[in-house]
Amino acid sequence: MTELIKEGYTTLKMLNPISDDRRHEFKANVDYRLGKEEGWHITRTVKDKDGNLRKKDVYPFQNFGVNFLAVAQSGRPYTRQFSNTQQTIVGSYRGARLPWGFYFNVVVDKDWPIEIKTGKRTRQTMLKAAVTINNLFDIRNVTGVFSVTGNPADNGYLTDPETQSIINAYLDPQSYRDMYAIYLNNNYWNWSTPRTIRLTLSYSF
Repeated sequence: MTELIKEGYTTLKMLNPISDDRRHEFKANVDYRLGKEEGWHITRTVKDKDGNLRKKDVYPFQNFGVNFLAVAQSGRPYTRQFSNTQQTIVGSYRGARLPWGFYFNVVVDKDWPIEIKTGKRTRQTMLKAAVTINNLFDIRNVTGVFSVTGNPADNGYLTDPETQSIINAYLDPQSYRDMYAIYLNNNYWNWSTPRTIRLTLSYSF
């Protein structure tokens, strides 16, 4: 520490981005709702309790809603490393960035009011069904990379000149290479979740 002070480094404080630092994020949210007796309707002829014919409008899309959420995010920071055997930092701490990510989610829902009579009282209850689709376009976003290559699919271990002697020291180097390649091909942790569809039913009273 004394030598650093002599050289003019009176403080070792440095500003570094946090692990979830995103410099840019754009969101767009569109929500479309239809209330009671709104939207397209069908006119039907029905009989009332007295047996008289009358016209009745049926609204199949009443209490219906759809929500669209689109998100574009710049990449999070990470720290580049020199090689798989040397943990030397390349550049600065968290000085590299992941690529942008794009997400598009949709929620479609509909409510059915249900009246429950208990004696002289009428209770309003609600049945709700919703379909949630995350990552509608099944975009394969990069959520992490290997610090040596900056590549989400390859850490460079099999081609790194510094690791060749380690690999060749195994009993069967080719088998090791094949198994390691399978390990890399099965990598899923550096990618976002694929398209998922979830159906939910809820009843409130």
